[in-house]
Amino acid sequence: MTTRFIIFGSRNWTDKHAIDRRILCLLELYPDLLIVHGDCPTGADAIAQEVCELLKIPTERHPADWAHYGRAAGPRRNAQVAELGAAGAFGFSSQPRPYTPGTRNMHENCFKRGISTLVTEAPRTRPVHTGPGIPRP
Repeated sequence: MTTRFIIFGSRNWTDKHAIDRRILCLLELYPDLLIVHGDCPTGADAIAQEVCELLKIPTERHPADWAHYGRAAGPRRNAQVAELGAAGAFGFSSQPRPYTPGTRNMHENCFKRGISTLVTEAPRTRPVHTGPGIPRP
């Protein structure tokens, strides 16, 4: 038996350490770990795949069929991945809430199916709001 966890996130996520830490913790708890991701060639999916290859963790890739479904490909894929179920999901967003569109969509799909999800946001590099009395960086 395998324990499925979904890793998802922004295409431009670059913090390998954050994903590496999360997967290492999961592996310690679940020796039968299987990581499921959307197979994007960049960002969170690519980092998850790289980490899993180094640690010899099996993966299940679900690439979006952009050629066939166009802009609907990502949401269709996200719904299918969530429908397959998982013990939990971890997202990595390069933007604060409401997250990047694909990350938000996957988060919503997991929520609808009762999959516990935690989304890590990239640290902000500047304040969200500036105005009178608020110093600029």
